[in-house]
Amino acid sequence: MEASADNWMDEPNGYRIGAVTQRTGLTADCLRAWERRHDVVRPQRGGGGHRVYSEADIRKLSLLRRLVDAGEAIGAISSLDVPALEQRLAAAENGRPARRSVALYVAGTLAVDKLKPQLPTSDFRLTGEAASLADAASRFRPDRDGGMPMLVAECESLDEIDVAHLIRLIDTLQPSHTLLLHRFLPRHLRERLARHRVSLLRSPLPASDLRQILAARHLRGAETTETTETADASADRDAPPPRFSRETLRRLAAMQPTLICECPKHLSELLTSLLAFEDYSQQCEDRSPEDADTHAFLRAATGRARVAMEQALVRVLRHDGIDPEAL
Repeated sequence: MEASADNWMDEPNGYRIGAVTQRTGLTADCLRAWERRHDVVRPQRGGGGHRVYSEADIRKLSLLRRLVDAGEAIGAISSLDVPALEQRLAAAENGRPARRSVALYVAGTLAVDKLKPQLPTSDFRLTGEAASLADAASRFRPDRDGGMPMLVAECESLDEIDVAHLIRLIDTLQPSHTLLLHRFLPRHLRERLARHRVSLLRSPLPASDLRQILAARHLRGAETTETTETADASADRDAPPPRFSRETLRRLAAMQPTLICECPKHLSELLTSLLAFEDYSQQCEDRSPEDADTHAFLRAATGRARVAMEQALVRVLRHDGIDPEAL
């Protein structure tokens, strides 16, 4: 076995999860879910408690991923050994037409340059490319071959007009996933794009990471449709923007309530902490492509908790004779 420059294979008899995701195309979240729900492999534990995967584990995971891509349900094949999986894959490849590739639309010269060399060995076909969001909004048309395309856009600094072009593209193409690579994006534009389920990634991003994220999003859709756990299926729904600003929460925490208890103060402090953790999760989501799905889950879950606490604070304020709309 050959050690990678990133020191992912730093165990004498196996690979850490980062190397496994690179070699199989699975996300770390999907891999852990398959282990937990379907017992697909049983990795050893290293000295620090981290997972250590063997070549046999990687071979099995690669076969499982290819079969799931071909339409198999992971629950139906998870218990098969490698020879059985190889036989099943051979039968699937011999008995079925070639799997339809996914239409990919790319806006932004940097993104096009990154992805073009990666596409010949991927499941994607470049259906539309444009130098800018404005150019893409005027030129891109829906894929006539059917299926749900994916959209990638890269723009270092976005303004209201750029965001309007991107939303127009989403309305036109109806992509299954939209990825936006950016350097600078104001909070109010982040919140607007969140309502259109745009995944934000910090630019610059290596081409290999971008390809891995695209493949993970595509594969994750198959895993999501297979699972019956409704909590996971709704985990990435973005919460609406905050109802109370940090300054408003600070003033509410300092007010003297007519209630005997200090519920307004405690709720305001709790909401301030939830807002901070939402921002922190967003920053982590942007910084770490490998862990982006987990941090997106944390951000969305925290946002839903924030909304519930905002509703509680509104009720307490009204009970205390304070009009929340006047704050």
